[in-house]
Amino acid sequence: MLKKKFSKVFKDAKQSVMKTTKVQVHLKEDVRPRYIRARPVPLALREKVCGQDTTEIMMVKSINAMETSETELRQAVAEDPELSIAVSAAETGDWSEVKENAFVRRRRELSLMNGLMFWGVRLVALKH
Repeated sequence: MLKKKFSKVFKDAKQSVMKTTKVQVHLKEDVRPRYIRARPVPLALREKVCGQDTTEIMMVKSINAMETSETELRQAVAEDPELSIAVSAAETGDWSEVKENAFVRRRRELSLMNGLMFWGVRLVALKH
């Protein structure tokens, strides 16, 4: 019944069919379903997930990609008080200590990999 009523929502759901679990969906009468786009894959994971190399060079604080290692970036994150608090909040899920509103607003879009924070495919870097 729902599949017919909301055919636009379910039209591309052929590969995501649940066969072993029974599910009940309770909808209010006055509510319309919404589309929420999938979260972007972090740049560091793209090759594994997508099977192709989509390396982008991010220029932040005049960082030269050839001179900066991942370890140096992690050390720089640890030295920046706001960014290190945001990384800790992303690890624990407790955003109460974060004062920078930009992090709090985007907290559901941020991801961590090896101690570095990504917003979609972009590396979250220092303000300096």
